[in-house]
Amino acid sequence: MRIIVENFGPIRNGDIEVQPLTIIIGNNNLGKSYLAQLIYVFLTLTKENFGGGRYYFDSLTRRVYVKAYYSLFDIDPIKKILYEDRSNNLSLEKTTMNVLNDTIKRVELSLNETMKLTLERTFGMLTDELINVRSNKSNIEFFLSNNVTINTTIEKSEKVKVKIKCDKKKIHNMLVNFIKENNLNLRDLRRTTDIEKITSYLYNIIFAYEEDISKYLIESYYIPAGRAGLIEGYEAIVDAYMSLSTEVPFRGVSIPPLSGITAQFYRMYLQFPSRGGPFSKLAESFNEIFKGEILFDRETRRTPFRKIVYRFKVNGKWYPIDLRHAASMIKELVPIYFTIKNLATKNSSIIIEEPESHLHPGAQIKLLDLFSNLIRNNLNLIITTHSDTILRKMSLLIGNYITKKTDKMYLNPENVGLYWLEETEKGSVLKNVPLSGVGADYLPTFDDIIKQLYEEEVLIQEELQMVR
Repeated sequence: MRIIVENFGPIRNGDIEVQPLTIIIGNNNLGKSYLAQLIYVFLTLTKENFGGGRYYFDSLTRRVYVKAYYSLFDIDPIKKILYEDRSNNLSLEKTTMNVLNDTIKRVELSLNETMKLTLERTFGMLTDELINVRSNKSNIEFFLSNNVTINTTIEKSEKVKVKIKCDKKKIHNMLVNFIKENNLNLRDLRRTTDIEKITSYLYNIIFAYEEDISKYLIESYYIPAGRAGLIEGYEAIVDAYMSLSTEVPFRGVSIPPLSGITAQFYRMYLQFPSRGGPFSKLAESFNEIFKGEILFDRETRRTPFRKIVYRFKVNGKWYPIDLRHAASMIKELVPIYFTIKNLATKNSSIIIEEPESHLHPGAQIKLLDLFSNLIRNNLNLIITTHSDTILRKMSLLIGNYITKKTDKMYLNPENVGLYWLEETEKGSVLKNVPLSGVGADYLPTFDDIIKQLYEEEVLIQEELQMVR
């Protein structure tokens, strides 16, 4: 999955190809979160999330998605084309090209509405505020495959324009062959089943055109930074919203808005299933970092306010405490833990901002070992980080693969993408960091800081020798 951005938020331009493990680094305020959230936006527009599956939108967003989804399967526009083309005695090739053009046009119309709404709800701001302050518009290209691209233009007037670029000739040939192989009849308009098959087929090849994108199309989850604070305020916020919602129509009470990502995080947090998923066994490796266990409280597990408990063992006896009173490290990791254990399925994508927050370097190393194991078992991870430890450990895991130490934890460098946002006067520029047998030969900004500290230390040592 590839995205090219221009004048989006703080980002001047960038080109990113999402891998099973994608890491985004850079100084503060350069657009790491903007880029991560943009990836999430396009993941939610893919086939499975557009038409079904598990998603955590508010009711308005869900209604717009459902409306757009069903509009694409409306066979009446195609029946009208078939009727007119039959009257004009057009060939199968010309008729199918007219059907293809009409379908692409309707996809674009539906995406115009869903794209604008999804951008605003995800980022918690109007679309014109997403444009780089040095520009009048933002351009985004999302590559569904080598032949299908969604081009999005955001203008200062708050207009969002979506255009589909695709290899029409190739798709048209596929459609004609599909009709012939399945003996579909386009002349008899009473055979609506045949028309429905054509509509469904076109939708599938536009939104899931080739297998190279299919591994990202299942379900996606976004875990923001500041998780400890979000969890500490979880009960208070949910209680306040539920209490105030009954007074809003009568007393003119206004409810302070939450950002889209925060609201989706709370919806996801409310709906964690109690049973584990396919990664539940691998997720138990978190207990080594926790030095204990995370459980749903038995008394509240089936209520909206179900409590999460951390328990640890001393002299063979378990001691439970409310999660709010646990260490910050545990509160930061719990959403990651439950998302992997209870929500994620094979080929899911999880976006995590700063997974190293509040973690000792030793815990960060264990976390990346766990991540490498999950990636080898078909879970996709996109992370933003400021951690030199995580990047060094990534390099060692790649080194294990190159030196064939596969009895240890490892990462195939072909499954890793490392991207750096470089600061410039016109906004940040996204650059790919090359990976070799030892991972990253050079870590931008990180190595520079380490070199700077080393040189200062050498200078101080020399001055101390002079004093002595």
